[in-house]
Amino acid sequence: MDTSSANVKKLDPKDVAKYSEIFEMFDKTKRGSFGVKELKEVMQSYGLNANEQQLYEMVAQIDTNNNGLVTFDQFMAVFTQRMADSEKEEEMREAFKVLDKDGNGFLPIPYLKRLMTEMGDKMTNEEWDQLLETISMTGNEDINYEEMITILMSTQK
Repeated sequence: MDTSSANVKKLDPKDVAKYSEIFEMFDKTKRGSFGVKELKEVMQSYGLNANEQQLYEMVAQIDTNNNGLVTFDQFMAVFTQRMADSEKEEEMREAFKVLDKDGNGFLPIPYLKRLMTEMGDKMTNEEWDQLLETISMTGNEDINYEEMITILMSTQK
């Protein structure tokens, strides 16, 4: 499965060249691949965080030959996915900030439920109820949207 061909085609050729340089910087042995340790270093250098388990899972998902090494195509698949996740998280945060008229980091449950079940990537009522069970609420039943973003992003991985 060549998961990165579509990702590389979506990128500007200058970006592909830049990522190629990054890849080569971490492919210190010039073998055309590197391991999980080096992948972690690459991601951290760009402010992207993943724990060891997540890194091994990422590699396992794209490592078609199961050798524990990341090729350039595999690197592009992982890197572009993490960048997309990071952008999505920031987009959610900005949208919730716009809706947070009090600027206190909390939004009312009925309002959030309507947004989450009727707009955009709609949740089912069951999915909303499951999400609500995992979120701490204030006494007046408002939801901390930072906590909600964290939970939503963790369920997507």
